[in-house]
Amino acid sequence: MKVELMELSSFSDPSIMIAALLGFISSALVVYFYWNRKSSSSPFTENYIRDPEPIETNQKRRDQVIKNGFKLDRVPKNLDAIVVGSGLGGLSCAASLARAGKKVLVLEQHDRAGGCTHTYEEKGFEFDIGLHYIGQVHPGTLGHSMFDILSDGQLVWETLDKDFDSVVIKQPDGTFKYYNLCSGKGDYEQRLIEHFPGEEKAIREFMDLTKKCAKSILGFMMLKVFPKWILKLLITLKLYKFWSFGFDEYSRVTVKEVVDRLTDNNELKTVFTYCFGDYATVPSRTPFFMHAMLMYHFYHASYYPRGGASELAYTMIPAILRSGGAVLVRAPVSRVIFKDDRAIGVCVKKNDQEHEIFAPIVVSNAGAYNTYNRLIPRDMCQKLGLKSIQNKVGHGFSCLQVLVGLKGTAEELGLKKRNYWTFTTTTPEKSVMEYLSLSKEDAANVDVPILFVSFPSTKDSTWQDRHPDKSVCVIVTFASWEWFKQWKEDRVMKRGIVYQNLKQAFQDRIWSQVTQLFPQLEGKVEYIDTGTPITHRHYISSPKGEIYGVDHSMERFSYDVAMDMRPKTVIPGLYLTGQDVITCGIVASAIGGVMTASDILGRNLMKDLFMISSKRRKMYKKKKAE
Repeated sequence: MKVELMELSSFSDPSIMIAALLGFISSALVVYFYWNRKSSSSPFTENYIRDPEPIETNQKRRDQVIKNGFKLDRVPKNLDAIVVGSGLGGLSCAASLARAGKKVLVLEQHDRAGGCTHTYEEKGFEFDIGLHYIGQVHPGTLGHSMFDILSDGQLVWETLDKDFDSVVIKQPDGTFKYYNLCSGKGDYEQRLIEHFPGEEKAIREFMDLTKKCAKSILGFMMLKVFPKWILKLLITLKLYKFWSFGFDEYSRVTVKEVVDRLTDNNELKTVFTYCFGDYATVPSRTPFFMHAMLMYHFYHASYYPRGGASELAYTMIPAILRSGGAVLVRAPVSRVIFKDDRAIGVCVKKNDQEHEIFAPIVVSNAGAYNTYNRLIPRDMCQKLGLKSIQNKVGHGFSCLQVLVGLKGTAEELGLKKRNYWTFTTTTPEKSVMEYLSLSKEDAANVDVPILFVSFPSTKDSTWQDRHPDKSVCVIVTFASWEWFKQWKEDRVMKRGIVYQNLKQAFQDRIWSQVTQLFPQLEGKVEYIDTGTPITHRHYISSPKGEIYGVDHSMERFSYDVAMDMRPKTVIPGLYLTGQDVITCGIVASAIGGVMTASDILGRNLMKDLFMISSKRRKMYKKKKAE
């Protein structure tokens, strides 16, 4: 996996030498001017940051922020921008624009803001949907500075156990073998070596490759922000590899190819690749770049927001309101409004009535598929070549979640602040693909090959004050869209007995597997329900029940797709944001929002964040040394 340097003979033709020189000069100028572009003063100041206040537990007050329903008289006048979707990418974009003095309207089709970071309560139990843990938000990091600014200092991150993830592999005799992953510089690889003492060379090489990949994100970002003509010139002349910081190399080899080269030990391969559920693409189809970035994300520590996942939306919305904007829910956007092929607003369809709202900028956080298939006229997509983008990538795997409310505290139930990734075999990809190829009836009656098991109630220090003597368990796994798609047009709670029985069968099987690992939870269930792919389609508008957007496959990270799925679209006035712009994940989605705001404002907000985090990192190190 070495980057092959271009041979000097490639430049024997004078015309190629001249073109190469021009390519270098042009790209160097672009780097300089993009990095230093400033159309206004930085909106990222620390003026509004204040000491964290106690968590707001009054639900009526919280609802006024995150559940403000759509009414025409609540739509601000003279809007600067409209953001479709209140997921993290949409909120971070809107909050960034608001800090630059822009009046922004965020429209959300669900009954609460937050997208995959929303929570809901049932029978006195609170469940998160998509935020289970996060990395790289320790003091001095760009992620910490970004969330600190966007939340006015109110978002507090609490650490999970040092052993943050446990990989649990079922053995042939029915017992379970645990591999606990330990965060911390040097501790991560050392713990792996303790588990696999004969595989030290493979482990150290794997971790070295992972760390190198952390730098290659810069090469990936180039494809999102640099002018396409510069990028195409560099790629044509095979010069991009010199500017890619390794992305050119790590995006062309799969996770499976890397681990197969490193070791023949199937259990170690399982541990190396265990978290592919975090981006929902199997190792043989995922570039090593994606997997390594995720692994490194949790290298130093893992965190969870104090007060639960809904704190992200709750603490970020005030900045939008402060600038005269609004975040309105129960506001399904049916289409983008165009004039002379320019986006000039959106149409909200409520109770068979259409309400047109206008702004010079429209930002879609609805995902690439929804944006190009539902919000934009088909003939416009075809004319602009937007259909070809979708033809090159697929949907990520669909998801099934089981949500369990338990009687008892974490201490009483013996629960820890960590996640458990359980596998029935040491060939998880093969097992998953075979499982997903089954009929729905057969799949509901066999063990699920991979389960992610999490206890959010253990991760939040305010939980017991808010939900005394209760705990919750969230279980996530893959499911086939084909198993459930026949009910996709049916209303919630009106899908019939066949659907309910199928859902119940999956739920019973999965909970039975979990109680084999945690027998102390038998008899402690006070509430249990399951969300299927059509549940996710209904609540977060994912076309096929996926929770990570466009498939994180090799195709997604190809040059042309990476360049096309960028914040600024080919349609004037229309921008994309969220996880389809960068990758899935809390930090990546938020950065996607900041990058979109950068393009709109004509200012490099990422540089502003780098400067702030660099300054904070120095202060933090100095304080720690004293």
